Amino acid sequence: MIGNDLKLTMQEWANGAIDLADVFEIKLDYSEDSVVKLDILCQILHSNMESDPENYDEEIILVSSGIMGAYLGELIIRNIGGEWEEKEGKGISVRKGVFACHPISKIYKRLKNGDQDDIEIFYKNCKARMA
Repeated sequence: MIGNDLKLTMQEWANGAIDLADVFEIKLDYSEDSVVKLDILCQILHSNMESDPENYDEEIILVSSGIMGAYLGELIIRNIGGEWEEKEGKGISVRKGVFACHPISKIYKRLKNGDQDDIEIFYKNCKARMA
C-alpha cells in the first residue's frame, strides 16, 4: 500500500478502535487526552488476555494491535503532524521529517507486555522528537 491507499486504510482501522473502545464505554476523540484512554483500553485487553489466554490468540492480538495502533498513529498525525509510511522490512510507521515512530508495534508490545510499554510515554517521546 502506498500514499492515499495506506492513509485511508489506517483511517478505517482507527475507526475500528473507536468502535472497540465504545464496547468498554471509553470515548476516543483524537485529542491528546485520548492517549490515556487508549492506554486504559490496552490495559483492559492485556488483563483479559492474562486471565483468559485461550480466548486471545495471536490473530486477535495482531488485529487489536492494528486497529489501536492505527488510532494512535492518526492521533499523532492530527496533533503533532506526519504521515503514514510503509517500508519493506520495517512495517508501517508515522514519519515526520527524519523521525519515524511505530504505533502499531508499540500497541502490540503494550498488549503483550502490559504497562511496562506505556502508551503515554511513547506519545510524549514521539511529540518531543517530531516537534
